[in-house]
Amino acid sequence: MQKFRALAIVLVIALVLTGAVVAQDQNLVELIAGDPDLSTLASLVEAAGLADTLSNEGPFTVFAPTNDAFAALPDFVVEYLTSNPEVLTSVLTYHVVPGAAMTRDQAVSGPVTSMNGAAITLTAEDADLLVDQARVITADKAASNGVVHTIDSVIIPPIALPEVLAAGVTGDIANAGSSTVFPVSQFIAAEFAAEGYTGEITVDSIGTGAGYERFCAAESPSDIANASRAIRQSEIDACAANNNRVPVEFRIGDDGLSVVVNPANDWAGDLTLAELALAFSTAVTWADVRPGFPECEIVRYSPGTDSGTFDFFTEVVFEEDTAPILAAGQLNLNEDDNVLLDGVAANECAIGYFATPTTSRTPTASNWSPSTVWPRPPKASPAVLMCWPVHCSSTPPPMSLSRNRMSGSICSTR
Repeated sequence: MQKFRALAIVLVIALVLTGAVVAQDQNLVELIAGDPDLSTLASLVEAAGLADTLSNEGPFTVFAPTNDAFAALPDFVVEYLTSNPEVLTSVLTYHVVPGAAMTRDQAVSGPVTSMNGAAITLTAEDADLLVDQARVITADKAASNGVVHTIDSVIIPPIALPEVLAAGVTGDIANAGSSTVFPVSQFIAAEFAAEGYTGEITVDSIGTGAGYERFCAAESPSDIANASRAIRQSEIDACAANNNRVPVEFRIGDDGLSVVVNPANDWAGDLTLAELALAFSTAVTWADVRPGFPECEIVRYSPGTDSGTFDFFTEVVFEEDTAPILAAGQLNLNEDDNVLLDGVAANECAIGYFATPTTSRTPTASNWSPSTVWPRPPKASPAVLMCWPVHCSSTPPPMSLSRNRMSGSICSTR
């Protein structure tokens, strides 16, 4: 099968042929065609009509995925690219940076503009060189018009997928997972139906981990797994073993976490990360968190252990150790954010955390974009709760919970 040949001719960085790279009789296309480990790349270059471009004077630096790198791609991805020449060319030229031939020793960390027009990222780490997520295997293969570095995976630029006509889609769609992505999925399902889809769409809020588990189960009922964290290798392995699925990630936005307290709590407005850890572990009362706080027993509300929000919180606050929070007294775990919101709203001494957008706004066609993650609509008015200034202010908080995490969906390729 012609797998991705056009893709692999990657990264022609702009510098000058110097140092270890010495001009050779073969041009880049001839060099790639003569390497048995790059035969897939060679065929894709031809299929994309880029052979003439890469045979001209250049110079170019090419980061070339090996045959094994292309073989690791799902068949449907390769088939889509080879049947869409414009997309294939876009992917291929993303791997080429014109204007110079750069040796491994000349490479420096930072963005480089590709022939595609999009920036790729180089990361020079001691003896290693990364191109986006791909690692250079063999460096400095010299050609008369540039240099080739073979890499261990194919790098993919941002690609605008073609519009789907909802009225032409048949069959039902089952969707389950993250409570953070749940309202977005509900909105998209409603829009899909409004545009003519006549099948049934189910969206279940069961937590990221449970969503992956259902998606990767034998005879899985799920077509899409909503997630607020990246899929783990163990989950990918389970998909392959149980139902021969290859998960494909679609990033739909970024969000963070907000820590919330009852409005009557007028003392806990500037907690440090260490104090937050106490509040969600060994502290019995607020006085245990900081002297001067009231002797008010802390009641804790947290998403359940299947939640990607729980994973993110424990990663930042407890350095991925879940034992302290799970051993805490007065801990209420629940996958339903509305239950958690109601709990904090009802108790002056309660504390909880959620994905940042815990407001009553819901997505509409005019206010939703892929860069925005919208909230689930809580049953309790959000006015009952307040977001801690340490997290929600525009200035850097003393506790760093505001770094972004990926939210998205995993789709079946079966």
